[in-house]
Amino acid sequence: MKMNEVSTTPKSKSKTDWDKLRKMTNKEIAEAANSDPDAPLYSKEKLKSMGFKRVNPIQEVDVKFIRGKLEMSQEEFAQIFGFNKRTLEGWEQNRRKPMGAAKLFLKLIEINPEAVAQALEKLQNIEERSCNLVKEIDALPKKLLWKTPSFKSQRKDSARPPKKNLKNPNTNEDIYKSLKD
Repeated sequence: MKMNEVSTTPKSKSKTDWDKLRKMTNKEIAEAANSDPDAPLYSKEKLKSMGFKRVNPIQEVDVKFIRGKLEMSQEEFAQIFGFNKRTLEGWEQNRRKPMGAAKLFLKLIEINPEAVAQALEKLQNIEERSCNLVKEIDALPKKLLWKTPSFKSQRKDSARPPKKNLKNPNTNEDIYKSLKD
């Protein structure tokens, strides 16, 4: 919506004085922006001196060429680099075009496929290890429950009815409740 258009939605009760903002000149806006110490405005020269440079977006990516250069089948390429095979087919047959991050990722594969594959392998190893840790942590309360004196005495004393299915606790909440008792 442009600044001079009128909105049909009800105005929110914000602290911004929109009428005052609309009346500000470009000079006043620039002064207000420069007065914010947390978000300084830098000139192009200052940004250049800080090491920033303009990055031109990638225009086109020839997926079939990249895969052919690596001498891989569609299935191999998709599996190694984590693409859906159908998506890859669509890109190669020009029914669809890779967008955004996918386009950049394909360009990285074209430039250095070994480094990308190695990085993905490391990521997969990290994911597997973290999944195993989560499983171990999830099983920990159950292991602790079996070792608690109150649970051992309940197992020995079968005349007393067990509390809330302690032999096969369904949730961590059940386990924690039983540990408190």
